[in-house]
Amino acid sequence: MEKDIHIIKSVSLDFGTIELRSDSILTYEPKPGLTTLNVEQLKVMTEVLIEFCEGKPKPFLSNNKKLTSFGFEEREYVGKNIHLFASCSAILEESFITRFIHHSILFMFKPEVPLKLFKTKEEAISWLKTFNN
Repeated sequence: MEKDIHIIKSVSLDFGTIELRSDSILTYEPKPGLTTLNVEQLKVMTEVLIEFCEGKPKPFLSNNKKLTSFGFEEREYVGKNIHLFASCSAILEESFITRFIHHSILFMFKPEVPLKLFKTKEEAISWLKTFNN
């Protein structure tokens, strides 16, 4: 983690960890080996993220490097709900499958917030910080 950044809030779920950092960036780190999320998991995640942002959407970083499956219903849910907690979203990826999933969300459901893919956490954080208020 970057110098002088600490975790303000953290919740461990069956499928990963959600944190709020001291620089106001929300993060999601999946459990090791997780390759997909279902709508019910996304709903739980959204509730926690909304609680953490206290009514003011914040920059959001999601590590989706190992994501290999994400159905239509899940893509639609993300596209229609991400603005409830995120002012912008950086997605960590490392495969064609992850890029395809996220490009389909962008084109089919047109999220209300900027969403961009990154290979490294450092690049993603730098981009997210350009949106911090």
